[in-house]
Amino acid sequence: MRGDKYAAGFVIESYAQHGIEYRYSTNDCSENYLAALPLLTSGKVRLVDNQRMVSQFVALERRTAATGRDQVSHPRNGEAHDDLVAAIAGSLALAASKPQKILISVPFYAGRQSSYGVSSGFGSSGISASEWSNNSRLS
Repeated sequence: MRGDKYAAGFVIESYAQHGIEYRYSTNDCSENYLAALPLLTSGKVRLVDNQRMVSQFVALERRTAATGRDQVSHPRNGEAHDDLVAAIAGSLALAASKPQKILISVPFYAGRQSSYGVSSGFGSSGISASEWSNNSRLS
């Protein structure tokens, strides 16, 4: 699991209690937003239609600091949130950062045939991101 340093000690300990290793992201949220932008605008990534996600992405603001570095964040008022899109942008930035095999767990339902075989019960099978993107329909 990767994430930011929000409530750092608490988050690490909470995940560790369940056997999950939490590592800090090498990028901050702003860097993740900037890395995700070309993936989204080029159509390389498709997102589900989720109103909360759309609202959070639309509300993001890009500011240029005095140093010339761009910063992307939610509006500075106390009511704005970006927790969902921060997770999405971080996942996209990580996936696009280097060639790697990413396993996606796809559930197979009892007796239903898919392009990956037949399952006699509930379970999951890991497939690579390239296999996922090359199949428009998984059952």
